[in-house]
Amino acid sequence: MGVHFTGHYYWTWYDNKGAGMTDWVMVANPSVSLDVFYQIKIAGEVKDTGKLGHGGRVTPTFPGVMNGPVEVTSCSAAFNVYTGACDSPATSPNLIASQRVLSNGGSAFNEVPGTSAESLSGHYYWTWYDNKSATDWVMVANPSASAAVYYQVKIAGNVKDTGRLAQGGRVTPTYPGVMDGPVEVTSCSAAFNVYTGDCDSPATSPNLIASQRVLLGPSFEEVPGAATLSSDYNWTWYDQHSPGSLNWVLVANPSASDDVYYTVTVAGNIQSSGTIHPGKNVTPTFPSLMGGPVEVQAWTGDPDPTKGTPANVIASQRVLWNGYFNEVLGTTLN
Repeated sequence: MGVHFTGHYYWTWYDNKGAGMTDWVMVANPSVSLDVFYQIKIAGEVKDTGKLGHGGRVTPTFPGVMNGPVEVTSCSAAFNVYTGACDSPATSPNLIASQRVLSNGGSAFNEVPGTSAESLSGHYYWTWYDNKSATDWVMVANPSASAAVYYQVKIAGNVKDTGRLAQGGRVTPTYPGVMDGPVEVTSCSAAFNVYTGDCDSPATSPNLIASQRVLLGPSFEEVPGAATLSSDYNWTWYDQHSPGSLNWVLVANPSASDDVYYTVTVAGNIQSSGTIHPGKNVTPTFPSLMGGPVEVQAWTGDPDPTKGTPANVIASQRVLWNGYFNEVLGTTLN
């Protein structure tokens, strides 16, 4: 779902200024034999650079900074002190990078792996948006240092926001009172057609960085957008049996024209099945059930899965644990 081993990572946002927020950018060198140089930029400005010995790591935090996008890059030699570049013929060795955030004065924790430069897309999805029972931002950033890009945000098939992002720019829109899905962010190298909402040919779809940030009760959660969809998703576990646990399996149909059929299976037993109409979603929950693994499968063409054709959907699990919120996108197995 957008994370690969690389020497170049992105996040939409950094916040070590908001009330109760503490944010670390964590960078580690996985090599057991080679040193690597690293650089951290926030909103295009170098915030930290240095050398990591083999197996080394840094955990910098930048007090008072709230901005984006965030970028971590690597170099096999020291970065050029004048240009900030990793000068050729140096290479970009692999790093491991994530952001760790403490919110609500340290009572809630969230970690978000970086999205690799190779995994960036101009098209992202999420199952759900909730600014009714929670506070929810759709965050979109332009990773380009040279070209502007246009963006569009849709929720349940309706355009909620569109605009232009200058190079290195970002937006953090929120939609009061909206609770629905799926959520879709798309890009265009030209303005979207005001009548059709399309990115008209011959325009292209440049890369964006996109995530959702949710505040619910005492907790904070960030979910990167899914750039690659599947007809089959998996999780290790489902729990609506432990005291204080509420667990939803969310499945959304991104198609604008086709119904899809779906099943949710827990520990080999079908717990939910049915039809999802174009641009719609289901959010089943199974009281008192605790078990795993969990699997979502989707298809189109015929209610019988053996006669249908696999159909892409978006799927995640949302969990409230004693009031703290977490969302996990489904894993696609090889």
